[in-house]
Amino acid sequence: MTGSSTLARARRAALATLAVATSLGTLLPGGVASAAPSPADLVVGLATDPTEVGPAGDIVRLDVSVRNAGGAEAADTTVKITLPDNATMGYGELATGWTCDADALKCKYGDLAANVAAPTLYLYVTLPAGEHDQKATITATAGTQSHESSTANNTGTTAVRYVVQPDLNFEFRPELTEISYLGGMGARAFIQAVSTNVGTVAAPDVTFRFTPPAGARMDPAEAELYGWKCDASSPTWVCTGPGGVEVGQSEYLNLSVYFPAGTVGDTLTMAGSVSTTATERSLTNNGGETAFRYVVPRPADIVVAWVSVVPNYQVKANEQFDVYVEMDNIGGSPAENVKVRVPLAPTVQMASLDPEFPGWTCAVVDETADRAVECAREGAYDISQPYNRLRLRMTAGPGTPDGPLTFTATASTTSTEETTENNTAQGSTVYVAEGIMTGHAWIDTDRDGQRDADEPGAYGKIGRIEFVLEGTRPSWDVPTASLNENGIYSTRLKPGRYVANVYLQDGVPYSFTTPDVGDDATDSDIVGSTGGYYNRGWSAVVEVKDAEQTFVDIGLVPTV
Repeated sequence: MTGSSTLARARRAALATLAVATSLGTLLPGGVASAAPSPADLVVGLATDPTEVGPAGDIVRLDVSVRNAGGAEAADTTVKITLPDNATMGYGELATGWTCDADALKCKYGDLAANVAAPTLYLYVTLPAGEHDQKATITATAGTQSHESSTANNTGTTAVRYVVQPDLNFEFRPELTEISYLGGMGARAFIQAVSTNVGTVAAPDVTFRFTPPAGARMDPAEAELYGWKCDASSPTWVCTGPGGVEVGQSEYLNLSVYFPAGTVGDTLTMAGSVSTTATERSLTNNGGETAFRYVVPRPADIVVAWVSVVPNYQVKANEQFDVYVEMDNIGGSPAENVKVRVPLAPTVQMASLDPEFPGWTCAVVDETADRAVECAREGAYDISQPYNRLRLRMTAGPGTPDGPLTFTATASTTSTEETTENNTAQGSTVYVAEGIMTGHAWIDTDRDGQRDADEPGAYGKIGRIEFVLEGTRPSWDVPTASLNENGIYSTRLKPGRYVANVYLQDGVPYSFTTPDVGDDATDSDIVGSTGGYYNRGWSAVVEVKDAEQTFVDIGLVPTV
């Protein structure tokens, strides 16, 4: 009995050992057992964008991450969302593998393998209105049909804070950061200060403050154009705006700052800030700085932008017209001893030497073949000036060639220029050369060849008066004239030598009186005629000159 009991106990011990080994794992080759896999373990992460909303609430994006950190598959993985009262959930295009029920606030992924993260789930939550500093808490809880090693990490929590405060962000936007070491206009910088309200309510009574480098000055006129009032009388410039800044909007202040002369390579720093009378969410973004570096500027560049003549369609002898010359220095440095020269034709005279622009004086120079009007600028011509527009008043005298009358303006400077190709420009008008042909037609009742004061005009007796250039034949388009009721005619003609042809009305009982008798001012100038029913008379060749009058008088006598 004793031996049998001992054998039985040994068998039971062996079976127990085998059972333990089997429960721990399968025997490996060589007799080593493998460990059993750990269960599934879902881990949830949760975040929102943005993390703050205004008093009216807003839509925030909810980023849900689900990871299986365990060693076994998590079957039928789901996520349950918990929202604050009156909040709602929505979604757009879901990541692969996810499906959602917005009403049930639940999303399903399916089976999630061990040590694998599901694609991030993006949901959209609409939050209701709230009060300042109130928090809207959102949770996401993952679940699975599989056994988990722990559920302590199955829930993620995030909170969105309600903020009812403005938040002004400050930014400098300089047009350029390199300035001329010479100072002046080349060291002027256009700087835009920008304040953007990134808060959740409007920011009232916005004020900018600037701390410029020593010696800098500001032109407040630039800011005043847009309703800003700037005080630059103290080391800190203060500019108050026309109002507040709405949420998401920006307020802009444009500054023209003139820096002093300096040393090439040195830098200047300007600080700025913005404030409001309301309490802000943050003051860390209310200020900023911008820096400027002194450089050697580009040379001067005087440009004659344009020349215009007014009127530009025509001028006549002794009529005043204006030649406008507009210039600018578009280079990087001041130009010394700037002049502009406009050659004058022999018949053109200056009606005034006042160019009507401050800082300029004009004079007529070289009273020879190179005669011109020359205007000189007093002092250096700095850059970034308003256009210098000179008005040169002139007249063109008789003898000016008929046709285009062109004026050429050429600028010069003793300074080095970037280019001289833009130093010249032209403008034109049209000179109309013309004289006047005029005369009296009268009835010489006493047949003495002289026009007496009591003798009547010949109105109604003459059908046509035409003027034919010497050496040409009459044509349909020759210049003509007609009598007025007093027997006087007048017409404008191009300078030249003409014959006046006078056609009597058909069959009138008149002929031409004896020509060239007595005083030339009151005699008849018709030296020949055809006679007969279609009687035509003609004058000697007469010369019409620019801006002068030529007289051809016509005397008629009764034929019966």
